Amino acid sequence: MDLEIGKIKVIGNPRTDFSGLDELVLSIKEQGVIVPLVVNDKNELIAGERRLRASKIAGLTKVPVRIIELDKEATEEAKIIENIQRKELNAVEEGVAFKKYLVETSHTEEHLAKKLGKPVDYVKRRILIVNLSQTVKDAIIQNKIKIGHALLLAKMNNVEARKFLKVIITDKHSVERAKTALQYSSFSQTLADACFDTKDCKGCQFNGSVQSELFETGKVLNGKCMNQKCFYNKVSGFVKSKRKEYANVLWEGEYYQTPKGFVDTDSWRAEQILTKAEIRAIRKERNPKSYLVSVDERGRVREFIKPIFKNNEPPKQELTATKEQRLKSRIHAYKYDEMKKIGSGLAKNGMKQVKVLCLYQLLKNYRASIEKQFKNIFGYCFSPYSDKFMKIFYGEDEAKLDQMYVEISKVAMYDLDFSETEKSSKAFGLDWEKHFSMNEEFLKLYTKEQLVNLGDELGVKIEPTLKLVEMKNCFMEQKNLEAIKGKVPKVLI
Repeated sequence: MDLEIGKIKVIGNPRTDFSGLDELVLSIKEQGVIVPLVVNDKNELIAGERRLRASKIAGLTKVPVRIIELDKEATEEAKIIENIQRKELNAVEEGVAFKKYLVETSHTEEHLAKKLGKPVDYVKRRILIVNLSQTVKDAIIQNKIKIGHALLLAKMNNVEARKFLKVIITDKHSVERAKTALQYSSFSQTLADACFDTKDCKGCQFNGSVQSELFETGKVLNGKCMNQKCFYNKVSGFVKSKRKEYANVLWEGEYYQTPKGFVDTDSWRAEQILTKAEIRAIRKERNPKSYLVSVDERGRVREFIKPIFKNNEPPKQELTATKEQRLKSRIHAYKYDEMKKIGSGLAKNGMKQVKVLCLYQLLKNYRASIEKQFKNIFGYCFSPYSDKFMKIFYGEDEAKLDQMYVEISKVAMYDLDFSETEKSSKAFGLDWEKHFSMNEEFLKLYTKEQLVNLGDELGVKIEPTLKLVEMKNCFMEQKNLEAIKGKVPKVLI
């Protein structure tokens, strides 16, 4: 039956993107609305808003409809399922629809997942996306980021998520690369290093260890706090409480300085001058003349004590030892600076030692990734800061050093962005015709229609009636692989 357009009520359609109606408008002008719209007995639209909008633009006053009797809950359910089955909703629209359905029906996520024939985590992840800022949601809709990126951003507060979104887009991070970048960025803080009590952080949604499977963060962000504002608010609170606690003995000097006449309780001097029992007694008394405390902005607490000697004079032996220790410390600092100045000036072109030093520094940066390769090449473990290791390493054969450089380059390639990777791989001699061969991973990127077009481009006949998996299998047949050997899809060039 036909129904006047003005009588059709559009209430809460999960779909929000209605771009690209021009072709549909032309089709309706020429052939009319072929597939009827679906409404309930109250004329509320269940399916077909694109057709309805296009019909209005085309100038129609009536459209064909199919009326089905559904209550409010069933109507909302039908709207969602109809759009999902047509695959017309993006991830954000799905999330909005799922959330609306759960609120209005009081059903569980498990119930909705069963109705849709989807895993429960699929529903939960779409709902998580709804809580993201509009900037992030727009990036999803515009295909600037993937669902994996969005789930990663959902572990952060909205302000920091927007900042990290720019990093992801600018540096063209894959999902896995984004996780690694977040792990080592200022956006995440290590809870194990926190000065405050982290008991309340154990179940927090911004804790990287919480629901890692749902957010698909894996183990990369375990023990990390992704709410920088909250983390530093707690640090600030801890600092204030500690400064209040030690108000009468608080020393406001620089963290790495020591008050004149005092010694750090953790230093070797404190242990030489006073027993542990004497230190505890001074700490308990909290007399600012003999006990001071500093609390820096990161919540690090240092205690200082002033040695108390009989007759107010330190033993001569202790005084002499202190002067010698101070001189030794000054000499050590001087020697360190001079070795750096003179040693760097002695470096010359072609010196093997230059190659060893540069390699040593690279090895320290990539230690976790190259320890196995290092042992395979040199026969012993990489041990930085060891005098024995350094002596042995400087005597190594240059061929082995070159081999180690190659291994590091393989690891370093994964730290480059897209542009750097492209330039480096070409510099290394990448030739797509020589190095590319058709594979299932590449074919996964294509839809059925796109696979047909790819087949036409490469000279492989793909029947449009085949299923997606059958099309992929067709490409991977031995005769077709041989036929397209050396041929490179244009998208890769």
